[in-house]
Amino acid sequence: MIYYEGLETVEYQFVEVKVPSGLNLLQEPISFTIEKSQNEVLSITVTNELLTGSVQLMNVDQDN
Repeated sequence: MIYYEGLETVEYQFVEVKVPSGLNLLQEPISFTIEKSQNEVLSITVTNELLTGSVQLMNVDQDN
């Protein structure tokens, strides 16, 4: 969670530059605007996708 107070009334972009291991980095910035007459906290939810992979397993007997 990220929380900022006292932002000026302009357009902003949230740019993700680093993510925990196993998650995809967002490819596009998320734009939002703080309005002069805004009285409520702006809430933006972003969901990162898990990285996926594949594995091939081979089951053999003890002689092979």
